[in-house]
Amino acid sequence: MDPELEPFIPLFPRADLSDPVAERKNFTALATSLPAPDLKDMEVADHTVPADPDVPVRVYRPRDAQGGIVWLHGGGFVMGDLDTEHPWAGRVAEGSGAVVISVGYRLAPEHPYPAALDDVWAVLRWAAEHAGELGFDPERLAVGGHSAGGVPGGGGVVAGAGRAGAADPVPAAEPAGAG
Repeated sequence: MDPELEPFIPLFPRADLSDPVAERKNFTALATSLPAPDLKDMEVADHTVPADPDVPVRVYRPRDAQGGIVWLHGGGFVMGDLDTEHPWAGRVAEGSGAVVISVGYRLAPEHPYPAALDDVWAVLRWAAEHAGELGFDPERLAVGGHSAGGVPGGGGVVAGAGRAGAADPVPAAEPAGAG
């Protein structure tokens, strides 16, 4: 543990995951109590990504967006959704100038591994295929998230790329300095 961060641990509420449904309500109350970001300079729209099952996403499109980020919420794979991530996803879009595609991936324990990874892979492919209409260059697509959201981000890319017959989600970019 970073010694500078350790004093903040007692400030975080303890999560009781013995009842995930009740704890999701507590997490939602805490997460949605954050002040909402100023989104007046961007479009925000909910979409459904066709998959099995379909995956809900919320797209944050700032003016003059330069790239795209498939963004994944934290919550220990048990909590979190598009609404709990709203303050963070809006700030990521605002601060980065990129289109942010916030993913409402399926949660455990109702949806065990690899459900979240499957959802992430479906959204990543959808984002690459619809980059033009979403307003960004498909060669400038990243995956990110905070806390547990970083795991399905990286894992979704690796798992999807390793599937037999899976196409690359985005065109391969030439490494800097090549050619």
